[in-house]
Amino acid sequence: MSKKKKRLLVLSIIIFVIISITSVLTIRESILRRAEFIGDGFQFDGMVYKEIGSKEIQPYKETYSVVCKTTDGVWVIYEIQQYPDREYLVARCGWEASVVKRV
Repeated sequence: MSKKKKRLLVLSIIIFVIISITSVLTIRESILRRAEFIGDGFQFDGMVYKEIGSKEIQPYKETYSVVCKTTDGVWVIYEIQQYPDREYLVARCGWEASVVKRV
């Protein structure tokens, strides 16, 4: 195989990988549920979650399991390991995090 063919093969593999990763992330993003931000809480799946002080359930361990995102894409809502029934959740916006409780 000549150098030109090897370069073309490597370049096509790199482009294929980039397109595959982009499409997987796009599909994952479109599948996620969306929450509405309402004043001091969130609403999704017919349930309302209000913000509370994090000291009410300290200490807690946040998981990497994303429950949903807000419609504007600013807040991402994660599960708390001690509450798999999703009574309490963590809402994150960059470095800011707040605990929300189902009402």
